[in-house]
Amino acid sequence: MSSTTSATKAPNNKRGGGSNSNPKRKNNNKKSTKAKQITPDPPLECTQEDFDSLLQDASELVDFDEASSELIDCARYGEVDACRAILDVWSVKQQPSQNVVNAMDNSQSTSLHKAAANGHLSTVQLLLSRGADHLQNESGNTPLH
Repeated sequence: MSSTTSATKAPNNKRGGGSNSNPKRKNNNKKSTKAKQITPDPPLECTQEDFDSLLQDASELVDFDEASSELIDCARYGEVDACRAILDVWSVKQQPSQNVVNAMDNSQSTSLHKAAANGHLSTVQLLLSRGADHLQNESGNTPLH
């Protein structure tokens, strides 16, 4: 019984020693690898047929301002597939100086502000995966505020 007790104590003693630092280093390496990975888009919530219709609607938006306004409204209401369609279409249509995912409304809030403020997690994930930045609005609030 004493050999079992000493065998049990030995790993506990090692935990307090330097052997614990190696597993932590391995975990830290894994975390840094994960941080470099790009977050994938969340899955479609609608059918492919419905998404194709959303793509058609997004392609009919007249200009960047209309697309930006529509994206901000869709993000506000958590319409993740409509946001995805707008981003798919307008990431190709926009000029290099434009960035629809970071477009701002009159209060300088972005689609990420709207989605986060209203608790639409899948929409937030989509916007982040498409490069949305944590910008401040005119009140100085970021989407995480």
